[in-house]
Amino acid sequence: GSNDSLSLIGSNPFVLESADLQVEAQSIRVGVGTVVSSDTGSIELVASRNLEILDSAEVSTIDGDIIFSANTNGQAAGSFSGVSISVDTLIETRGAGNLLIKGKGGDDPDSASQFGVSVLGTVRSTSSAADAGTISIDGTGGSGTRFNYGVHLFGSSLTSEMGDISILGQGGFGSDLQNTGVYMLGSVS
Repeated sequence: GSNDSLSLIGSNPFVLESADLQVEAQSIRVGVGTVVSSDTGSIELVASRNLEILDSAEVSTIDGDIIFSANTNGQAAGSFSGVSISVDTLIETRGAGNLLIKGKGGDDPDSASQFGVSVLGTVRSTSSAADAGTISIDGTGGSGTRFNYGVHLFGSSLTSEMGDISILGQGGFGSDLQNTGVYMLGSVS
């Protein structure tokens, strides 16, 4: 249900082939080192609060779409980032599958760093075909003190061979400084 937490954890890969995976929960976590992949099926993780892709996890498709969504209605309270993609992770589409990451940070007047979308790992589209998958990141920072970035790209790698890359960020409301739309310290190509 939408008020539950769900974790995808496994030492064996979750291989979907042509099947779709759609998960809806309050909080979703893809565990450390967990691999979720699909050929033509889509992977959709929708959290009403927050979504975390932990260290060394991998989510990939060929022609299926990947959709990560968290707190898009902006109604979840507390101190958290909407979508967090940790270090050494790989989010990848290798064909016509599009990749959409959309999130909003939490609202806590006494907290900082409530990012809409935070990427510390690798996000890429590797197809060189004319119908190559696109990458879209859309983040809105939460309300708090400072550093409530809409999109936080830190030490990350965001690349596409052929498909377009779109980054849209809106800073959150803050009582202090640096509540900007997009903060980028990494590579985009």
